[in-house]
Amino acid sequence: MIDAGGLTTAEVRAQYVLPLIREMAKKSGLADRLGADVSGASASSAQARAPPAGGVEVRTLFQEIAADCNQLGAVAENDEATSRCYAELLEEASALCAYLTPQEAAFVSTIATSCLLAFLVPQCHFQGFLHSYYASGASKAPLTSLDERLTNATLSNHNGASGGVFPYSASRMGSLVADDDLFIASSFRKFLVQGLGPFLSSGLAFGQYSKDDILSTDNDAGLDISCDEILKRAGFDLVQLLAMAICPNPLAMESSAVSSTNAPSSLSMEADKGAGGEQVELIEVGRLASSTRPFSFQLTYSDRLQLVRLCADLVVPEGEDGAAYDVGGGAEANSTSIGPSANENGGKKNTLLSASLRQLRSSLFGFASYGAHAEEDAQIAYEALANVAINEGDIAAIQAEFQRLLEATLAARSGCLAEALGGCLAKMITRYNGSREYADGPFVRHVLGVLGECINENARMGMADPNRSDQLLASAKGYESLLEGTSAKRQKVEGTTSQPERCKPYHLVALLKATEPLFYFILNSNNLGPTNEEGFLLETKAKSQLIRDIAVLLCYPSSMAVVQSAAKCLALALSYHGKFVAEKSNVKYLFRLTKQALSDSSGSAEKVQALRPLIITASTQSASYAVSLLSFAISACPKSEVAWKIASLLAFARPSVASERLAELKGSSQCFEQLGESERDEIMTRLSCTMASYQNSSLEAMEELVSLTAKIDDHWTLYQLVRYSFGTSNFGFARRLLEGRRLPERCSTQQSFLWLSSLSKLARAEEILGIKGAVGISKSLEELNSCHSLLSSLAASSQKFGFQLEFVRVRIELLNLCMITRSLCSENILTGGSGSARSKLHHQTLSRNFGMLQSQCIDLYRLFGLHYCQQTRSALRTFIALCHLMSDVVDKMIAKPNGVKARPAMLEQEMSKDVSPKGDARYPITSLMAQIRSGVLEKQAGDPLSQARELLSLLDVMVKCPLPFPRGFFRIKPIPSCVANLSVDPGLLPIEQETGASSGDSSEACVVPGIPFKLVVSGVVPEEFLRSADVEFSLAIAWMSVCFVGQLYEEEDAEDPQSTSGTGNEMAQEESTPDTDPASATMQPRGEFVLPIICDPIMREGCYRVEVTLGCRDVRCGEWLVPTKKLNVRLRVEDYSN
Repeated sequence: MIDAGGLTTAEVRAQYVLPLIREMAKKSGLADRLGADVSGASASSAQARAPPAGGVEVRTLFQEIAADCNQLGAVAENDEATSRCYAELLEEASALCAYLTPQEAAFVSTIATSCLLAFLVPQCHFQGFLHSYYASGASKAPLTSLDERLTNATLSNHNGASGGVFPYSASRMGSLVADDDLFIASSFRKFLVQGLGPFLSSGLAFGQYSKDDILSTDNDAGLDISCDEILKRAGFDLVQLLAMAICPNPLAMESSAVSSTNAPSSLSMEADKGAGGEQVELIEVGRLASSTRPFSFQLTYSDRLQLVRLCADLVVPEGEDGAAYDVGGGAEANSTSIGPSANENGGKKNTLLSASLRQLRSSLFGFASYGAHAEEDAQIAYEALANVAINEGDIAAIQAEFQRLLEATLAARSGCLAEALGGCLAKMITRYNGSREYADGPFVRHVLGVLGECINENARMGMADPNRSDQLLASAKGYESLLEGTSAKRQKVEGTTSQPERCKPYHLVALLKATEPLFYFILNSNNLGPTNEEGFLLETKAKSQLIRDIAVLLCYPSSMAVVQSAAKCLALALSYHGKFVAEKSNVKYLFRLTKQALSDSSGSAEKVQALRPLIITASTQSASYAVSLLSFAISACPKSEVAWKIASLLAFARPSVASERLAELKGSSQCFEQLGESERDEIMTRLSCTMASYQNSSLEAMEELVSLTAKIDDHWTLYQLVRYSFGTSNFGFARRLLEGRRLPERCSTQQSFLWLSSLSKLARAEEILGIKGAVGISKSLEELNSCHSLLSSLAASSQKFGFQLEFVRVRIELLNLCMITRSLCSENILTGGSGSARSKLHHQTLSRNFGMLQSQCIDLYRLFGLHYCQQTRSALRTFIALCHLMSDVVDKMIAKPNGVKARPAMLEQEMSKDVSPKGDARYPITSLMAQIRSGVLEKQAGDPLSQARELLSLLDVMVKCPLPFPRGFFRIKPIPSCVANLSVDPGLLPIEQETGASSGDSSEACVVPGIPFKLVVSGVVPEEFLRSADVEFSLAIAWMSVCFVGQLYEEEDAEDPQSTSGTGNEMAQEESTPDTDPASATMQPRGEFVLPIICDPIMREGCYRVEVTLGCRDVRCGEWLVPTKKLNVRLRVEDYSN
């Protein structure tokens, strides 16, 4: 993807796009036929078309490669640059995909398809095949089938020989290259990697615009072609060529597999015929897929494998709005898809596309099942198959491929292949659904029934005791009833459900890996429509049964991987479906299985670690589960190490439960010898118990904890305790460890010493606040400013401390505002409410400043929250809620002098976006804020002086109450930036700007009032950004705002906007229209995206500035910012009809 680097759309087209199109038209010999203006083409392009020495006419692509090879020495002596090959031209066109018109995209698509055919069939007259696309357009005759055009292109270059295909040979090529085999192989590989790969991932194979687009684009390069028909057929031809090259005759190979898997009938050619398209062309697609022609392609196994890799990045046209699907349900949802539909306009196009993609998917599956030489190659093919099905977006196709991959998972003979297939299934669920609130109900319910039935059957076979499995596992009727009446009802497959042998553990791990993301998209409300209550009840019943079936795997024998996967899956399920543990029977069921799992392993620490996600989540949501498990740990666990480990997990989730029985834990530990890490677990338990109260730990308890650390010899364990003490707000304990000699003396670098020093300053500042309250703010600010300076020194040498610096900065700003609030309250009490002019100014801005700080915290949350853990996000949300509360408290309780305005409406709107803290109820600050909001803000206002005294006491209590500290503060990593470009539709560019002439206007595009227009955001999210994200995401989003800049023409008698008070600002605010509902588009697996934004019409003439902010939406429907350069364009809105 090109980095425009500040260039406007007109400059990019004038400097890059138009010269490229002219060069490609000249090189391909289509300049005269297309009517392109090639006067600016370089002389080297003309030289490339000249016949080589010896008078041999250049007819095949290989002859052109050889001719270019012979000319290298001669041309290199001249000053002119050598002619670029098609791989280089396609690479540049792919990088400029967002700046191409539909006509130019169609032209590039025909070039790519013809070049691929020329490499597959060496004797093919590739230019004749290329020209056939445009010959039919000139004669208004329909384009013939691919099979017929392949035959004509081959026979036209036959040179009098009998039929057949000849291999790579210097004699057949006219002896233009002495050693042609290696040269041709390297040229083909260069074409695949450098040319075809970027082309497939850019979306140019099918174009970025549909023929029904509301916008019309002009033909800037002079290409006189029917772009819609050519673009469709070139894309279909390319997909068919890829399918034939990857696996010849895949339909015959999978015929038995289709009959055995009971694939939906929508995948058959008969169903494609009835979809409304041309039956003759569909029959030709099927005939070509089952022909012997692909066996003559000149390909090696490595070439086929490279083509498979390229299919993993194939971009298929998306839905109109870029969303994954409808959240509705019922009969309408069953026919909803992102991809093409035969019922839409252009049914022929969509039907042929469905048939071509079906052939490609069959080829990929055939290569993975029959043609792959290694499991790693099969994994690549399966991933490509999943990507094609996801991008196609047809619900029938993706359900069939999901079922086929599921059966391949159960039939896998190795753990690596099964795990890879489980990842493919999880990716299909995640990327197809996109985001939680936009999930496709029919597909989610289908997957719920299919995976639930598989887990139920395989868990039953995997348990060692059949009687015990029958007692724990219910029948699979709940899943079968969910699938009844649907077109995608799963039926039992031979070799999966009737196996006499037990299921392998890696099969269960793969199934759990595929099931885990499913819980993101099972909503807790009826998304099937108001008339489908029965379907919602069936879904709820199947969801509960799936949770219970997964819980059985906690007792799975002889495989800790299955137990760990089951615990992780259950933790996610309970996080999004808390109503499950609201029923006592379910809580008893979970506790019984957890207790049995710990008893089977004799209370091993390894089993506790495997069950860690489940213990924390279930204890957070159910106090009875936590109490029961703690009682079991105290009485039944034979080792104090295991008892303290379980207690540490329970204390983190439920501090009040563990603090009540802390004495019993101490008594039980005295009966056993202290082993291993028990001291660390005991310290962590006691630190977590302090979160049960508003006050910090006592001095005696702190000394006891410090004495326990003397038994710990490992310095890394000490540093872990420092991190844990910050997370539990025990800053005094952390300061003692940091200021001691044991940790600093182990620092090997200056950066490590500065980091520990900054942590010590931060712990000291928070400890002062916890002891002295609001009185110690000034002393605490000194320590915080010193910490910020140390972090700035570290950031100067390494750009990895962005989050740490921003968090300390907003903490300093909050304490500064609290100190100002305290000063105002004291002044009001002393003066009786008649303060100075300075205090009146603070009265006017204090509440607004708290609101602005809240906005900064929201930006901090949206920029860094995606890359850190859930506890960090929860802590930041609590910080946001605290700023909001302080703004409301100050606005109500501090008496305002006369003339002080209320908070502006824009700030009120921004503050209304507050995200209430969830999942962090164990922190005392959360309950304290709820009490203040209900007990102080909702009561009637009293005497100003009494309110000032009350606010002083409230401020002291809030400052003393420890805030949840984000654990992400200890994860030092940079947030990579994204390369993105913002371009306008080429049809909006003035002709003068297209030709490079100066129009004297700085605006980038011209828009007619009342007419919608289109912007395109394109770019690549770097791989480092994808790996850094803590939550998976697959949707790129963009917020747009339009701001009025000024009038088009200045009138002589018009008033100066600057001289009129407020006129300019009010005008700018009037036309500023932030888009609250962002546009979205699906990203490719490697981060590429092209995001079109359809902008509402602007009714008023003038100059405008459009600003776009790039972001992403994760699977939980959270929206985050993606750092990038400023994206903005200038528009000139003028009615030219007058």
